[in-house]
Amino acid sequence: MATALKTLYTGESDLVKIQHEDNAGVAIPFASINDVRYIVKDANGNTLLKFKENAPTGWKAAKQTANPGEYQLEILEDETKDWNDGKVFLEWFINIDDAMLTDGYKTMGEVYLYDVIKSNYSQQ
Repeated sequence: MATALKTLYTGESDLVKIQHEDNAGVAIPFASINDVRYIVKDANGNTLLKFKENAPTGWKAAKQTANPGEYQLEILEDETKDWNDGKVFLEWFINIDDAMLTDGYKTMGEVYLYDVIKSNYSQQ
């Protein structure tokens, strides 16, 4: 039996947008962002997808939007077929021009994205 995201149908994709803000709630300008990394993971911490702005092999591209500090990730239905059922989360790391970031990337947040359920849709 295959798995499927509850919210995606065959051939569909989902666009996830994340906007990075400073402590005052102001969007961080792209010029101050050295790098961002987005990890889509399951409830057990297994990596499902990885995104970066300048995506090396094995990573997908995170694209800047027209809004300052905002990136867009595209998750394709076809990429989700072998995910384990359960909850899926998005975790992001950011490296910005800031004296507080002396050791590189900092985990900036995590958000719940999807439920994955067992499905027979691919066999129908």
